[in-house]
Amino acid sequence: MLDSASELIIFSSTLDLLGEVTLDRGACIKIFLNSSGEKALGQWFEEWQTQGILHTRIYPDINRGMHEYNLVAERTQMRSPDFADVLRTWLLEHKYHSLTVPASALTVWHLLCDLDLHSAERYMLGAGIRHKSPHELAAWETSLQDMLEEQQASKTKTKKTVRKRQKS
Repeated sequence: MLDSASELIIFSSTLDLLGEVTLDRGACIKIFLNSSGEKALGQWFEEWQTQGILHTRIYPDINRGMHEYNLVAERTQMRSPDFADVLRTWLLEHKYHSLTVPASALTVWHLLCDLDLHSAERYMLGAGIRHKSPHELAAWETSLQDMLEEQQASKTKTKKTVRKRQKS
């Protein structure tokens, strides 16, 4: 669990972006699901808002010895500091992927989302920014902004070329 604010980015089994969960010290603050995420996970998040996530925990049974354990089903509320860890486990068990991106890297993450990238590329780059220093993140931000400007210029140029061909 991270010590401060972060985003848990949720991906499908094929690495398509499904949504983001804003966290503060592990507790859920806000949820955003895109249309694919709403279809795949919307009903679960609705249930968890009222009932919490159902999961199992293993506790040592101190009355029966060192190697005896009890498996207990319990629910963790979304405002619990344990929510992020329980959600990550649930996502893995249900064949989803996730990345926890610290607040310091969110600007870079959102720039990555604006680039025309394949889902797997976005996932791998997102994994790469999670542990960067502030200096490295600033360099990423500058580079990505340059790439977005080039991408936009290329789209504008393509539109002008298409218009010229249509007039001819």
